[in-house]
Amino acid sequence: MTDPMDAATGVLLVDLLRLAHLAAIAAGFGCVIATDLTMLRWLGLPLGHRQGTALEAAHDLIGPALVAAWVTGLALVAVRTGLDPAAASPKLLAKLLVVTVLTLNVVLILRVVKPTLIEYRGAGLVALPLWRKLMFAVTGAISAAGWTAALILGASSVIKTAGWDLLLPLITGLYASTLMATVGFALVAHLRWRLHERRHGPARWAVHA
Repeated sequence: MTDPMDAATGVLLVDLLRLAHLAAIAAGFGCVIATDLTMLRWLGLPLGHRQGTALEAAHDLIGPALVAAWVTGLALVAVRTGLDPAAASPKLLAKLLVVTVLTLNVVLILRVVKPTLIEYRGAGLVALPLWRKLMFAVTGAISAAGWTAALILGASSVIKTAGWDLLLPLITGLYASTLMATVGFALVAHLRWRLHERRHGPARWAVHA
């Protein structure tokens, strides 16, 4: 017979882990939104020390948030399933996939995007070479879509028992729409900047491929 006290303790542990897990995901999501809004705000301005420092600080917070999401998420899996692969639901597998992609993307951001911000400090983001704009757009889209998907999968009770017939279109649609939006924005920004240069000449801080 199960001890009511042990059962209550188990429920409390799961609730605390779930709260910590959602807090980590919310923190990562907030950092991504703050970073994207900051980059949009300073898109046509020279990237000075203050702007570069703010973007670097936001990127530095995403890593710890992701680590916290992994630790609390794996702890939840251990408590709920006993790490039994047979007990893994489609929702759990989808979340593991999303967080794995996020992890790879964070590594790319730290190794490529962050050094680019340092390398081109003093230049406007809109004036960067097209391939660098696209790199920013793709990593930003994967980050935004990934953290949004993680938040939905972690907080929604509607898709708690959902199968792949719902989860797969939801996740792929989220990634595809975000990628199309950000890449499209980057291409439009690049074309508008080139037209601006033809009419008014290059800015002193402009960078060319």
